[in-house]
Amino acid sequence: MARATGLTSVDEVSVADYLINGTVCHPFSWFEGVRALPPGAVCTFDQEGHDVHVYYEPREPDDIYDDADAREWGARLRREVQTAIEQGLDGQEKVRVLFSGGEDSRAVTGLIPDQVECVPTTVLDRRNREHELAQRAARWLGCSLDWVRRPDEFYRSSIRERIDTVGPGWDFRHTHFFGEVADSLRDADALVGGYLSDTLFKTHYMTNVDTYPRSRRPPQLRAPQPDGMIVPVRESATEWLRDDLVGAVDARRSAHHEKLLRFRPHTAGNWHLLWPLSNLRAYAGYLASLRTGPRVIEPFLFHRVYRLAAKMPDPCRVDRRAFRQAFSEAMGAAGWIPDSSDRLPCLGGWAGSLFRHYRRQFRESDAYSLLFGGEEGYQKAWSPDHVGWHPVDPAEHFDEPAEERLLEHLSRVLGGRDPRAFLRDDELADAVKVRALALGWDGTESSVDKEAPTMQN
Repeated sequence: MARATGLTSVDEVSVADYLINGTVCHPFSWFEGVRALPPGAVCTFDQEGHDVHVYYEPREPDDIYDDADAREWGARLRREVQTAIEQGLDGQEKVRVLFSGGEDSRAVTGLIPDQVECVPTTVLDRRNREHELAQRAARWLGCSLDWVRRPDEFYRSSIRERIDTVGPGWDFRHTHFFGEVADSLRDADALVGGYLSDTLFKTHYMTNVDTYPRSRRPPQLRAPQPDGMIVPVRESATEWLRDDLVGAVDARRSAHHEKLLRFRPHTAGNWHLLWPLSNLRAYAGYLASLRTGPRVIEPFLFHRVYRLAAKMPDPCRVDRRAFRQAFSEAMGAAGWIPDSSDRLPCLGGWAGSLFRHYRRQFRESDAYSLLFGGEEGYQKAWSPDHVGWHPVDPAEHFDEPAEERLLEHLSRVLGGRDPRAFLRDDELADAVKVRALALGWDGTESSVDKEAPTMQN
């Protein structure tokens, strides 16, 4: 749109929002004068302008806080997710499930139709604990795990191409399926993931739930927090930026929140990142997956599943009550293998919390090291530099004109302060400094190396 209209000036408020929060708040974009259309709407255009008809909003049900039958909601959830998978895979022969040591990929793998060749695929730096858990889970689901090795310094490479893949204003650190990794997935007819199940049907990003990750206690629902917008604002980032830009970012986020309060008066804070989904930092990962080539099926994003999430009473999300009812049968024995967070997917309540607590204590103990050997190296799914790195040097990623453009843009949003000092500040979150590299990109010109490999639809 920016290329077509010539509106290519960068919106400095959007830049500040992106640096602080990792996204640009809807309906704004990276470019001045370019706005996103409303979600859940039909827009018609003619010579006199455009008309917007909103046909859907995720309205909060009256019983949002009422206790509900988790078995009933679980049955509805399983039915809709299974329908989404079956419809998405109609006519497909080979599917790769984006598999991990967690429970979401186990749930969707258990619902893949028998006639489809199913290849659980995990992408990791090395064969670590995450690989071991994924391999065991896949085996109990009757599949053989395929491991794709993530190249060294994967997240530091091809920054310009990553930004070009997802567009500026989305956090390119989340481009997990890119380059050589994406090439390894292209032999499949379809890719199936479990994106957003944590956010829509569990308590991730919920402002009205007390969680106790290092405690024996299960999570508890508490009083509504309608103004508890979960936006990862870091004071260290706002201290660097111009005060007028920080104020404008807050005004935009607050205005969006006021819109949500109209139809979600008790849970607007929970939905700040969900309506629209482009407010999520991890949305860039979904955009990148769409560029790999095969059909992408994210069953939790299907419209009927999303509508179900909007209607579900919050007590069914707490402790994954409805999720466990929905998918325990599909996971089978794999639901009784600990996941990467030390949780048994099929076990909840006090029993589940106690198991998680004592398993974690045992795994971190000397006794575990003596019995099974110590866990050396990085054990998680993502590389350490997925979060960011320090220091950030634009010259490693851009040619001289692009580097100058980055420093000039960054200096303006910093109010004339030294942009190189910003990028070298060891007290500033690495993620904020890395996101600033987006200012070196200019897709309205030819900043992307034409010889570099890029994603193709």
